[in-house]
Amino acid sequence: MLGALESLERLFSRFVGVLAKAGFIISSLAVLAMMIPTVVDVLLRAMSTWDWLWFKLTDIFEDLQPSIDGVIDIEGILMLVVVFGGLGWAKYSGGHIRVDLLFDFFPPRVKTVLLLFHSTLMSIFMALMTYYIALGSMGRLENFVLPDQLLWPLWPVYLAAAVGSGILLLCTIRMFLENLVKALEQKMHIQILIPVIAAFAFCYLPFLLHDAGMADKKAFLG
Repeated sequence: MLGALESLERLFSRFVGVLAKAGFIISSLAVLAMMIPTVVDVLLRAMSTWDWLWFKLTDIFEDLQPSIDGVIDIEGILMLVVVFGGLGWAKYSGGHIRVDLLFDFFPPRVKTVLLLFHSTLMSIFMALMTYYIALGSMGRLENFVLPDQLLWPLWPVYLAAAVGSGILLLCTIRMFLENLVKALEQKMHIQILIPVIAAFAFCYLPFLLHDAGMADKKAFLG
């Protein structure tokens, strides 16, 4: 069983690595693309202050404006691609910030339990996040929501964010499988259930408290 799980983890890790690297490349291209409208907008604003040059340019290009309409919208859309495109690679390559002030002092078994709890909790959160972003994308597709100044629908942008969030979800699942293999190598079997159950209980706690609060409110009102 352990050998099969290790093979699955390696295969899944390679698959996720390809997706994460693709997201990173798209994110890098979006960073480069963000410079183009900004530079062009600054140049147009600068040239519009030179009356002689601006007169000649507007004589050649009749619709030329001293600034680009929707630059803020363009930058916001590209920033969304930058952030969500690079999330998966940051997680996969370990490029995110970690606070390990106390973690390094724990025994290996305690570390494995904590990592299982963390990876399970992250997987649940990212699954919910991916679901609701994709749901928002479908809602904007139905209503055809447009930015303030661009005649460009927002649903593809939200769909791209959902894809990036989904890649991050796969990275957290990969981390869970990696920690699961470590736990089995350390002869931990029943102990595996403790962090997994704790993570699901932690996620269910807000709903439990909300239901209890609503019940108390109804009882108070009468």
